[in-house]
Amino acid sequence: MFVLSYAEHPDTVDLDFNFICTQVGLNPSEFTIGISNLHNSLSHLNQSLKESYYASQVASIDNLHKRNYNELGLYQIIMPHLTDSWMIEFSKRLLDPIFDYDQRYQTQLYETLRHYLKNGCHTQLTAENLFQHKNTILYRIRKAKELIGPFESDQMFNEQISTAIKIHESILHTST
Repeated sequence: MFVLSYAEHPDTVDLDFNFICTQVGLNPSEFTIGISNLHNSLSHLNQSLKESYYASQVASIDNLHKRNYNELGLYQIIMPHLTDSWMIEFSKRLLDPIFDYDQRYQTQLYETLRHYLKNGCHTQLTAENLFQHKNTILYRIRKAKELIGPFESDQMFNEQISTAIKIHESILHTST
């Protein structure tokens, strides 16, 4: 773990990190960088370290080299409470029926939902990414809604399934 501290906004964090790595014979591309919010007091060091850690974990989940804590969105809530039984049960309640269905019928509802949400809920783009017909994607989304619904709206479904997937992916990533 490297801790780089700056008096101002860390505009040069990449250059400084790369310089330090090369000086000690390490390859900077082998690391995942998490950047905390700017804190002005040493009393916030613990918070800063946690923010950096959570940002690096999410960067790793998203297969990125670097993430800023202030860009994590919902992960800012999920990561600190990942072991909370309420979080785990929320995710399991929504995803277990989908996993069971996928296993029983050899389908790809979970992967379809992951891609669908990653693609901003665009079915055509999801179909192209998964090499499927758009109607196949629509069918899979409808099937997932049937398995875990009802939902008041598509937005409610998207919010809840997105949150459940983020929790699940975070748990998987941090347990390995």
